Amino acid sequence: MEQGFYPGVSHEAYHADCAPISLSASIAHKLVSQSPLHAWHAHPRLGGAEREPPTREMDEGALVHALMLGAGPEIVPVDADDWRTKAAKEAREAARDAGKLPVLAAKLETARKLSEQLLARLADRGVVFSGMSELTAVWREGDTKCRGRLDHWREDIATIYDLKFYSSAQPEAFARQMIAHGLDIQRAAYVSAAEKIRPDLAGRVRFLNVVIESSEPHPITLVEARGSMREMGERKWRRAVELWERCLSSGKWPAYADDIVPVEAPAWAIAADMEKQLTELGDSNVGF
Repeated sequence: MEQGFYPGVSHEAYHADCAPISLSASIAHKLVSQSPLHAWHAHPRLGGAEREPPTREMDEGALVHALMLGAGPEIVPVDADDWRTKAAKEAREAARDAGKLPVLAAKLETARKLSEQLLARLADRGVVFSGMSELTAVWREGDTKCRGRLDHWREDIATIYDLKFYSSAQPEAFARQMIAHGLDIQRAAYVSAAEKIRPDLAGRVRFLNVVIESSEPHPITLVEARGSMREMGERKWRRAVELWERCLSSGKWPAYADDIVPVEAPAWAIAADMEKQLTELGDSNVGF
C-alpha cells in the first residue's frame, strides 16, 4: 500500500498489518515503554503473538463505539438472555472468529439509545462525526512505513477524533491513562500521518480524544494534548521510529538489557527500612 488514506479496510486486515511491514502507534508504545523484544513479539508479521481475546467490557465498548461512528465490525445480535448457555457461547465465538461483533439482542437496543444520546450531547458541543470513520492511514517517517487506524477524520476542519471509553472521564485521571496506554504517542503518530498524507494541512491538524465514562451518567470530556504532553509524545514517537529502523535493519530485538545490571537499594526503600528499625528500637525500650 502506498502513502494515503484507505477507507473500508477490515479490522482483521489492518491488525494483520495491511502495509507490510509497518510500525503502528501501539507497537511504538511497546518499543519505548517496554523493549524492542516486546514490540517484536506483539507485531503480527514478526513474533505474531495472538491478540488477547475480548472481554465482555471490551465488547460492550466496541459496540457503542461502532454505533456512534457508523463503522467497524459487523454487529451480530444473539438471541439469548446471557452468555451462559452452550448455544450462546458458540454463537459468540463463531461471530468473533469471523471478525464480527457479537451482542445480546436485548442489549443492542439499549446500546443504540445510548449511542444516540451521546451523539446528541456531542453535537451540542460542536462535535459531529460527518467525515470518515475507521480510516486506515499509511505513511512514511523517513524510510519507515507506518500505519494507523483513525476513529474519525474530519478533513473539512483538519481534525482527528479518537473515542475512548474509560471507567473515569475525569481529566487528571485520563492524563494518567494517556501516558500508561501510549495515547501521547498515538496523537503524535496520527497527526504526523495526516500531515504527511495532506501536506497542505501541515501545522493545522488537531487531535481530540473524546473520553466517555463507561458507567452512568456517562460524562464526556474532550481532551487535547498540549505543551509538555504533546512534546513528550512527539519525542517518544521519534525515538520509536529510530529504534524500529535500527532493529528492523539489524534483525536484533534486545530486551531490557544484555549485560549484568547492578542494582542498588533505592532511596525510598532505605528510608523505609531505617524508619522501621527506629520504630522497633523504640518499642524495645518500652517497659513491661
